[in-house]
Amino acid sequence: MTPKKIRVFEIGKSTAGVGEYLRWLATGFDKTQFALTFACMSEGGDALAAELTQIEGVTAFSIPMNRYKIAPLSDLRALLRLRRAIQGGSFDLIHAHASKPGFMARLAAIGTGIPVIYSPHCFAFHAGVHPLAARGIALFERSAARWLTCKIITVARAEVDLAQRYRVGSTEQFITIHSGIDTTLFDVSRQKTAARDDLNIPPDVPLVGAVGRMSRQKNPLLFVQAAAIIHGQAPHVHFIWIGDGPLMTAAKSLAVESGLTKILHFPGMRNDIPELLGALDLFVLPSDWEAFPLTILEAMAARLPVVATDVMGVPEVVIPGKTGLLVPPNDAHALANAAMQLLADPKHAKIMGECGRQHIESAFSRQQMIRSIAEAYQRTVA
Repeated sequence: MTPKKIRVFEIGKSTAGVGEYLRWLATGFDKTQFALTFACMSEGGDALAAELTQIEGVTAFSIPMNRYKIAPLSDLRALLRLRRAIQGGSFDLIHAHASKPGFMARLAAIGTGIPVIYSPHCFAFHAGVHPLAARGIALFERSAARWLTCKIITVARAEVDLAQRYRVGSTEQFITIHSGIDTTLFDVSRQKTAARDDLNIPPDVPLVGAVGRMSRQKNPLLFVQAAAIIHGQAPHVHFIWIGDGPLMTAAKSLAVESGLTKILHFPGMRNDIPELLGALDLFVLPSDWEAFPLTILEAMAARLPVVATDVMGVPEVVIPGKTGLLVPPNDAHALANAAMQLLADPKHAKIMGECGRQHIESAFSRQQMIRSIAEAYQRTVA
């Protein structure tokens, strides 16, 4: 007799790292064991649902939702649509992703008897949130964890520590499953000079780069400040920020004020990240907070040494002195000094990059991640 498939309803926002995570689940699971349905919420939901529907064994649809604020009428419509989908889907398990869709999914599942797993992908009461707002959000998360949640899957152990400081969830509820990547995507054959030609960057200069949304969390202004400090001592070094966002204009203005227009590049959003990483000599993550940043995994898979702020889950992947260096958050001089330390010793930096690649292959593969999530699903349903 053919074993019965576990029918899983995946609910999450459609953008940034969470949207990418949903893609991984859709493509990674064994469809002989799991039947997957996705509710793609927030902006980009239609596009993501259409993309996921093309994957064999996957059903997907979109539900509009404003992920930035509470919108009573539209949120109620989204909640009712989720409720109808849950009641009509005969699901064995619900996996809710990210703060707002995660809370709505758990509300919609009340009374159905279907176990719910929740993945916060960085709790919304993280560093940088006003203390009053953090306590209010934690109150909702605490109630949802106690009454509406079977298990909580975190992408970093630091998330568990944060949750416990706010008394969210019980110890036995938490499972930490680090995100994993497909390292083969970063075995690019394209020459470094070809990628730099596209960006109008000389082939023979050191290039320091960052990838991410230009938002307060990622702190691109700190990157520009550190670039200015490095430029004062090593004017031949170039810098690049790959990505777009609300702080793009401010970052460009600061670059002009700092005299960096000829050596600091802003190409905007790109879909050739593996090739562009191959053009770098050093990767920098200046974020104020992160749960478990995928860009660090990608940079290390591309054999780059990294300099990153010592926040939340970053120390769980960056081994100081072996795969990169950690610095305090929001400290431009510390960031610049660490970068200059590696730029001054390219041989050691290359060794760090190779160690980083080995570290990702051994501990943070996509296969390991999917296998661990599948086991969590099976245990929960059982």
